[in-house]
Amino acid sequence: MTNSTDSTTRTSSRSAPTAAALSAAGSPAGSTTSPTGPGVPWRHVALFTVLALGLAWIAALPLYLGGGLADPALLIWAGVMMTTPAIAGIVVTARSCPPGTRQRVLGMRGGLRWRRTTSIAVLAAAAGTALSATTLLLAAALGMADLRVGPDTASSLLLVPVLSVGIGLTAVGEELGWRGYLHTALRPLGVLRSQLVSGILWGVWHAPLLLLGYNYATTSPVSIPLMVVSTVLMGTLLAWLREVTGTMWAGALAHGALNSSTSFLVAAFVAPEQQNPWITVLGWPGWIVLAAVVALLTLAGGFRGWTRRR
Repeated sequence: MTNSTDSTTRTSSRSAPTAAALSAAGSPAGSTTSPTGPGVPWRHVALFTVLALGLAWIAALPLYLGGGLADPALLIWAGVMMTTPAIAGIVVTARSCPPGTRQRVLGMRGGLRWRRTTSIAVLAAAAGTALSATTLLLAAALGMADLRVGPDTASSLLLVPVLSVGIGLTAVGEELGWRGYLHTALRPLGVLRSQLVSGILWGVWHAPLLLLGYNYATTSPVSIPLMVVSTVLMGTLLAWLREVTGTMWAGALAHGALNSSTSFLVAAFVAPEQQNPWITVLGWPGWIVLAAVVALLTLAGGFRGWTRRR
C-alpha cells in the first residue's frame, strides 16, 4: 500500500527523533510514523517514486521489444516488475534510516506478535476472496454476466487458496514498497491524503503493463485512471491491515488472495465469452464493493487510531 546517514553528525542529529518515532511501529496498535520525524520526507518520497516507476518501465521493456502480452516470458518480466517497489523502498530506506529501524519502516517486523499477525493474515486472505466473490455476485445481479457451474469449476476453486499463498509471496515485492516504505513516509498526511497519493502512485506504476492491454484489455491510456480508482480503494484496505498489524505481511496475503481469487472465480463461474475486467474488482461493481468496505471501516472507527497517532 529512502540513504544511510552520511556521517556521525547527521546520524546524531536525526537518530533521536527517528528512533522515538519508529518505536511506535512495534506497538500492539501497529502504529507507524514517518522515518524522518513528524513530517513527510518528500525528497525521499520523490526518489522512491522515480525508482519504483523507472525500474518498472525497465522491467517491462523486453515485452515492448518482444511480443507484448503474447511474449512467452510475460510472467517472468511481470514478476520482475513486481519487485521494483521493494527495490525502491529498500534503496531509499537504506539512504534515510538508521540500520536498526529499516525493517520496521518497510513493514517487515514490528507491531503484533507473529501468531496474531498470522491469524489476521489468514482472515485477510479469506476476506480478499470474499470481496472477489461479492463483486462477481453483484456483477451477475446487474446482468453483466451469467454465472454457471462448468467442468473446470472444481479445479479453479481448489487453486484459489493455493495461489493466494503463492501470489501473496510475489505480492511482497509490491507491499514492501507501497504499504511498507511509502505508507510509513506518507502517514503524517492522515488517511485520506496519504491514500490518495499512495493510490495514485500505485496505479500509475501499473502503466507499463496497462498500456500493453493487461488488466483492462485495452491499450488506451484511459486504463491508467481506471486502475488508479481501484488502487486507491484497494490500497486503503491494505493500508488498514498495515495499521492493524504493524507490518505488511497480512496485506501481502490479502493482495495475493484478491489477485488469485479474482481470476479463478471468474474462470470457475463465467463462460469464456462473458469474461471481462468489468466483472472483477477492477471494474465498477468492484469499486462499489471496495468503497462499501472502506465506508464500513470508517463508520466503525477503523481509521481513528491512525489519525490520533499522527
